[in-house]
Amino acid sequence: LRQSIKHIFNSETDPITLIKIKDIYESMEEIADKCQIVANNFETIIMKNS
Repeated sequence: LRQSIKHIFNSETDPITLIKIKDIYESMEEIADKCQIVANNFETIIMKNS
């Protein structure tokens, strides 16, 4: 995520676009974190029921 945001700050000149893309990347990072939590919960459930 940090490398992607760094690349955007170095290449994008429009501040509005910069903010939009940065927000999208941060949302994607949050979604990935939530998916990892769900995967861990599934793993716990499977291990308890096997």
